[in-house]
Amino acid sequence: MNTVGRVVMAKASIDIGWDQELAARIAQAIRVVTGFPRDGVRFRDISPIIESDPPLFRAAIDAMAEVHRARPPDCVVGIEAWGFVFAAPIAYLLGSRLCLARRPEWLPRETISATYEMCYAQDRSLALHRDAIRAGDRVLVIDDVIASGGSALAAIGLVQAAGGECVGVGCLAAFPDWGPQRIAEAGVAVHAIARL
Repeated sequence: MNTVGRVVMAKASIDIGWDQELAARIAQAIRVVTGFPRDGVRFRDISPIIESDPPLFRAAIDAMAEVHRARPPDCVVGIEAWGFVFAAPIAYLLGSRLCLARRPEWLPRETISATYEMCYAQDRSLALHRDAIRAGDRVLVIDDVIASGGSALAAIGLVQAAGGECVGVGCLAAFPDWGPQRIAEAGVAVHAIARL
């Protein structure tokens, strides 16, 4: 159990690779690019899934949405930029509103923002329009890959600051012993199709 302020929260669940066949197809399609965006980084490029394999992309979207079909969220938050690609069709399938978590300078109305760090970048900012999340909204956060979990944790913080409840984080693939652990320790369930 973790103490956050005065609230005691149990660690949430982590579900990675529940469909082994789909997980293997996703893992095989992801390319490792060494030295991008800077030396020493082994970047996981998911673009072949979108650019080259429409049936695999469709299967991934369907699987990510299916986890929440029995109780759809009020809103799906897509994290810039690849999270947008997955969040939009998931929101469509679930009949949920779509909100975009972006860099503050790209949102035209009043925003709330949070800073975070990534494994290859520091002092990043993520923002939502102040009125995007309504008090009491059940919100699903979607990203492409969870590595350190920094951007997902920032999005969760924004949802909570706006008065919403984050009911889960979904992604295409994740490093199971890193970011998903941090997110689960914050009390939010993680669902990833494949492990990295």
